[in-house]
Amino acid sequence: VRFISDLESIPISKVLDCYSFPETSIDYKAETFIDRETIEESTGTLPEEFKPIVGNPSDLMGQLALNYMISRRFDLPKILGACIGYCDSGLYSGRIIIPYFFKGRIVFYSGRSFMGAEPKYYNCSKSEFGLLSDVTYNLEACDWYEEINLMEGVFDALTLGDNSCAISGLKPSSVAIDYIMQSNVKRINVIADKGFYNAAKKTARIFFNEKLVSVLNFDNLH
Repeated sequence: VRFISDLESIPISKVLDCYSFPETSIDYKAETFIDRETIEESTGTLPEEFKPIVGNPSDLMGQLALNYMISRRFDLPKILGACIGYCDSGLYSGRIIIPYFFKGRIVFYSGRSFMGAEPKYYNCSKSEFGLLSDVTYNLEACDWYEEINLMEGVFDALTLGDNSCAISGLKPSSVAIDYIMQSNVKRINVIADKGFYNAAKKTARIFFNEKLVSVLNFDNLH
């Protein structure tokens, strides 16, 4: 895919529009695809060691990163659509890098260990992007969908679908709350990690007066 993109000088998203994937592939929206050129032109900065997962078949760590993503049930269009990469050296070595986009620009990124390193998640500093509050992954889903899922982890949001947002904590930031409140979202599904049902209920109460809200409880699952 990247070879064709480079050869024809067209965005990866255009190549994917012409590419046939298995029927088991995850559905995706063409407008959610952002190619490498968009990354480089944004105001944010990814780690210097960042490499796209797809397009490095001779890179051993790249293969390990890709295998990890496949083991988490991600497919090629999902990986490309989220602009997911990895680092094989530096501060984020051995980590999957997940960029956070807002209005076509990188506003944050998260590093997820795929080789057993601790901590499991290592995020960039908010000061790198001049942020004053926590960032919500895929907050723009509020512009596209009338129903969204609100959860803690970015990998959970990626797995669940394009209408899922990750608040990276137990409570959304004031910026995220205002954005959701002012959006056309009608229904919010608050999904907490197992053991955090009470925290999810507190998050749900924030939106009760303005939106239809449900809370998914996984505490009784075994």
